[in-house]
Amino acid sequence: MEPPGVWTRVRALTRGERDAETLYAYRRVGAQVHPLLDAAECRRFDLTLSGTSPFAVKRHVGLELACA
Repeated sequence: MEPPGVWTRVRALTRGERDAETLYAYRRVGAQVHPLLDAAECRRFDLTLSGTSPFAVKRHVGLELACA
């Protein structure tokens, strides 16, 4: 998606809308987080299939899975 042009920004200003840069920043960050969440979900699924308890994994792995 292209950034808005000058006239789009003027129209948004007259309607009281806010700058979309914050939304664009959220979109960029979200695009970087999704692969990490997918990797954590795959790891959680693999541990479930192998029958490994969540309390038997290393501390950093358990924390990652709890937060993802």
